[in-house]
Amino acid sequence: TMLTTIFSMVPLALAIGEGSETWSPLARTVIGGLFFASIFTLFIVPVIHALISSTKRRLLKTVRLEEESGHAS
Repeated sequence: TMLTTIFSMVPLALAIGEGSETWSPLARTVIGGLFFASIFTLFIVPVIHALISSTKRRLLKTVRLEEESGHAS
């Protein structure tokens, strides 16, 4: 959906002629916004989720090890 919208906006973004001074910047803004939102959603959010998840897992493992060593004393 994102790609079809971007491809359909390209002719409008590159248009020269009457009225293009109004519609061309709008098309470029829509293309940029869709591109940024897609990159953010597909790449940045999963990486952040993986980092938080692995940090949480490491912290829980550390807490469990400390509890086990505390009970052994």
